[in-house]
Amino acid sequence: MEKIFKEFVTGPVRHTADIKELTEIANYANTANGESMYMSVYDFTEDYVEYVKEKKSVSGYNGSVSISKLFFDIDMGKGTENMCLTKARNLVDELINGWDLDPQYIQPWFSGKGFHIITPDFFGFGVGSDVPDKVKNTLTHYFKDIDPVVYDTVRLLRMGNSKHEKTGLFKIP
Repeated sequence: MEKIFKEFVTGPVRHTADIKELTEIANYANTANGESMYMSVYDFTEDYVEYVKEKKSVSGYNGSVSISKLFFDIDMGKGTENMCLTKARNLVDELINGWDLDPQYIQPWFSGKGFHIITPDFFGFGVGSDVPDKVKNTLTHYFKDIDPVVYDTVRLLRMGNSKHEKTGLFKIP
């Protein structure tokens, strides 16, 4: 099986080009000591690692990626906490009743300023350089209340049990 790599960041959200094998990330996450932690949304292969070594940056990478877990972001924005919570609950209900997802595979998180809903890739997006566009177009077509800007190739996602820098609240299930 091919190794999967992710960008991993502790502290303020910024691209550090610190690429880790997916199986190693839990070890690094244990050293965060209450700081924010982020990891890339998409799964990368060795060609990404080589790109980052050569360029010293993740910027501009447009090679092949895959996605094993879908990420639905519902931000509070200008709405109220109750409006945001209602949107998150409606999305979970739609995933269960409209898309027939087993509830055990739906992971709702309070992000510190909204909600992240994580599911397996039930669309089967596969592998390719066009996967981020497919993910964005598909998810924003079917799910209107999600934030559409979180699907670019090198997007970082706050990891569970890490602090939101602006609110000071933790991302919790």
